[in-house]
Amino acid sequence: MHRFAAQMRLGSREHVRVLTAPFIAHAIVADAAAALAARSPTFTASIESRVRLDIETWVGQENFDLGITVLPISHPAFQVEEFLRIEAMVAMLPDHPLARKDIVDFEDFIEMEVIVTHPRSIIRQYLERLCRERGRSLKVRFEATNGVIACQLAGRGLGCCLSDPFVARSSGVPGLVLRPFRPVFPLHYGFLYPTWQSRSLVVEDLASEIVDIAEAQSKTLGTDT
Repeated sequence: MHRFAAQMRLGSREHVRVLTAPFIAHAIVADAAAALAARSPTFTASIESRVRLDIETWVGQENFDLGITVLPISHPAFQVEEFLRIEAMVAMLPDHPLARKDIVDFEDFIEMEVIVTHPRSIIRQYLERLCRERGRSLKVRFEATNGVIACQLAGRGLGCCLSDPFVARSSGVPGLVLRPFRPVFPLHYGFLYPTWQSRSLVVEDLASEIVDIAEAQSKTLGTDT
């Protein structure tokens, strides 16, 4: 604890301040930090989480070395670099009617009772845009503050939801089934680097670990949780 506090005060180049969404910390960042710590006994980190809904606020007020979030975001104080692209998937229990399908089409999705996230979420906005374009409407049974809660409700058999598959895996719901959704909704993951400071080698190393772990996990996202 004393070493950690000293590194924080002195701005140690082996210390990384990470700012990310909670589900990214659970799904990706923790494993990356563990891998780097195993290689470097002097590596330390502080990991803060903020919900994506408040991202425009926290990137302008928080002091960090590396931010990780789902894009888009544009802020003059930060350089944004995309590092991964995945697709939103439909999450449900194995006995849900749509679980028998290899791919879930929008027309199939809207025939079911669904769980949605808050109106400002990018996935909710995408679904509502599809509804406007096609003159259809969702059968919303439950609305959740975030994707984790939406997946947990789906895990109770209360419907299905369109979800970031990393969020679904972070929800803690055993046996959740994930199926590709069409039309495709790509989710872009990116790093945020403060433009007023140079990147240390340890920041670059942690970012590289995050990329490797995210890419490896993305290859298994079509499998059930």
